[in-house]
Amino acid sequence: MNKLMKIALWIIAALSVEVFLFFLISTIIEYRPGKTMIVNEYFTFEDVAKGVVREVRKKSQLKDILSMQKPAQELPDTLTIMSWNIGYAGLGDNMDFFYDGGRMVRDTRHRTEQNLHDIISEMKRADADLYLLQEVDRKSHRSYKIDEVAAIKQYFPQYHAYYAPNYKSWCVPIPLREPIGSVDGGLVILSRYQPLKVVRYQYPSKFPYPVSMFNLKRCLLAAYFHTSDGREIMIGNTHCTAFDTGNMRSTETAFIKNVLTSLKESGSEFVLGGDWNQYPPEYQPSPAELSNDFFTPEKLDTTGMAGVASIVCDADSHTARFNDFVYSAESSTKTLLDFYMVSQGVTDISVQTVKLDFHSSDHNPVVMKVILR
Repeated sequence: MNKLMKIALWIIAALSVEVFLFFLISTIIEYRPGKTMIVNEYFTFEDVAKGVVREVRKKSQLKDILSMQKPAQELPDTLTIMSWNIGYAGLGDNMDFFYDGGRMVRDTRHRTEQNLHDIISEMKRADADLYLLQEVDRKSHRSYKIDEVAAIKQYFPQYHAYYAPNYKSWCVPIPLREPIGSVDGGLVILSRYQPLKVVRYQYPSKFPYPVSMFNLKRCLLAAYFHTSDGREIMIGNTHCTAFDTGNMRSTETAFIKNVLTSLKESGSEFVLGGDWNQYPPEYQPSPAELSNDFFTPEKLDTTGMAGVASIVCDADSHTARFNDFVYSAESSTKTLLDFYMVSQGVTDISVQTVKLDFHSSDHNPVVMKVILR
């Protein structure tokens, strides 16, 4: 065996050990959320410093501080709710994305920070009572380790913030030329009113091993309140599967139907908004939407939902764009994926897509005003 052959074998052996250790570590520390988890209010260290708690003498006390809850507040009869997939402030109109058929992996730090600033400005302009946000990062590599939950909370000091991860991995190794890296992203509910409780429900849809170690664990984030007449209402936030590997979307839809049916049977009301990655039955997709090689939206299956829930959407507006190319108002493919489901005791006054031309995110926000009868 010559010297070059020995060197090659040593290199192969070293790489094999590295790959083995990578998968071993990933398997050991894989994020494995419970089926049902209570979510505590999201306090930042700035909150603590500003007087949420006057003094912290031991690290062990911090856990108690962060889990403190104030008395729940009744919801008023009229609410304004904004749902928005903010694309971790990294999918503005200057981006395509490798997973959707483009080439780029992440935007510049400057543009990410600018996008986040613009997103917060639009949220403040809406002056909603509740914000249902999807794809909000906490110190992920793709968004330059910015704690976007804390950044948003800073501009809404009187609101109660709740965060539930649905994409958590120490290192996403694709694409090999520029890996996504560490990810901690998920759903946020920002509420002007203190809820009774907030719960994270894990969807039963699963990616197969080993893909599961580096992919999303989708969930429903649900905040429970009392109305002024004593009824319970659940206001939920969802981000359903986009890239289906075997009936994952239908599994999630069935789970949602069970949750909403149980609420109806118990006499509770509900509002459920988010990015469904499916289009509502009344929407007519174009051939371009249904022929994309990377992402194909499906029609939401509403079988069995009659008398349980109604869909509320802005059917004349597009809420999301395809990321196979940098955005162009003329040539980009656009679709409708963001909308609400409401119970019979919730009357929609209006629902409107805020047309931002996808400047700061690949989704536009959808604002709904409702009356709780």
